[in-house]
Amino acid sequence: MFERYSELARLAVFIAYKEAREIGNGSIDTEHLLIGILTVHPELPNQLAVEFDAASARTQSPHSDASRPALSLQSAVDLPVTSDLKRVMKHAMSVADLQQCREIRTEHLFASLIVEGGHAATILAPFQIEKQAMAIISEIDCSKPQKSTEASRQAMSSIQQMFSDRSDQQTPEERGGSA
Repeated sequence: MFERYSELARLAVFIAYKEAREIGNGSIDTEHLLIGILTVHPELPNQLAVEFDAASARTQSPHSDASRPALSLQSAVDLPVTSDLKRVMKHAMSVADLQQCREIRTEHLFASLIVEGGHAATILAPFQIEKQAMAIISEIDCSKPQKSTEASRQAMSSIQQMFSDRSDQQTPEERGGSA
C-alpha cells in the first residue's frame, strides 16, 4: 500500500503509528498523521505562513489528554486506520495521480487532511490554509522524488534519539528479553 509513498511520507505514517501507540489509542487517526507530517516535514508550516508544529497538533488532539497506557511496541497487533484516515490516503493518491506524480508526498497527505475532514481538519481549520496548501501542491516538480531537507533530517535524528531513550527506560521484559 505504501510503495508509492515518498520516504518522508512513509516516515510520517510510521510516526503516526508510533504516536497512536504512545497514547494508547486503538487506531491511527488523522491527527496522528498530522503529527507525523509536521514531525518529518517541519518546514511545511513556514511554507504555509503559519506558526504550528507537531507539539501544537499533539496538544490539540482530541486524544491528547487520554489516560490510557501506551501500547507495547513489542505487541504484534497492528493498529487499524480510521475511516477518516483511509479517505485522506485515498484522496492523497488521487491528487498525486492528477499531477501525474509517481509518488505520494507529505504535501499531498497534508492537503488531503485539510480537504477530507476528521480531527486533523478541525485542528487546522482556524488557519484557513486550504488555498496555500493547494498552491504548494501545484508547485511540486513530480519529475523528481521528494528529498529530505536539513530540517527533516534533524527532526528524524531527534525522533530516533527519543525512541532510543524510551527503549533504554524499558524493563528487559518490555523489550522482550528476560531479567
